[in-house]
Amino acid sequence: MLVNKFLTLTLFAAVGLLAANANVQKETKLKFSFYITSQCRDTINFVTRQLHPTYQELKDYLDVEFVPWGKSRRNNGSITCQFGPTDCVANKIQSCVLSILGNDQAKQVDYINCEMSNLSAVQQDYSCAISVGVGADIAKQCFDSTLGDQLQEQAEKKTGTITMVFVPTIVYNDVYSVQVQNAAFANFKQYACSLLKDESPVACG
Repeated sequence: MLVNKFLTLTLFAAVGLLAANANVQKETKLKFSFYITSQCRDTINFVTRQLHPTYQELKDYLDVEFVPWGKSRRNNGSITCQFGPTDCVANKIQSCVLSILGNDQAKQVDYINCEMSNLSAVQQDYSCAISVGVGADIAKQCFDSTLGDQLQEQAEKKTGTITMVFVPTIVYNDVYSVQVQNAAFANFKQYACSLLKDESPVACG
């Protein structure tokens, strides 16, 4: 009987420790929001050369989200995008695919990296969606429906809560800062590592 009680208490203690560790890991994640637009050269370079490789190394420490709207503007119901109509098309497709991927951030990062590398959505090509497991038919159904419009409205509203002077805009913990923007854009890995100095990830050296 005593042995059984001891084993039970040990099991509960172990479960509690695992839960505590999980909470600590969750709390120590750095939340970054990336306000992007599909055909922006600065966004393309940042995602492909900095964000994507850094995420592969530090994904256990990063909580990321993408907001595909950029400097688009709405006037009397009509949207004008920074790089023209194809920019609007790609932003809407990206909103749809990101929504379909849900909380799978690894696939979201891979998807946006694919889009920025190939600009496939600009041509209404769904190959990048397919590469992360999203069917072209499902993505297109979202794009052609009011859901796609609603997702872009959400991106528009979220972008309206920050100071958008440059694309991509990088926001840490939901608070825009010029200092964070400049440091993260100049060297995203270095900036993330500076916030993780107490965690000492191997990738940060």
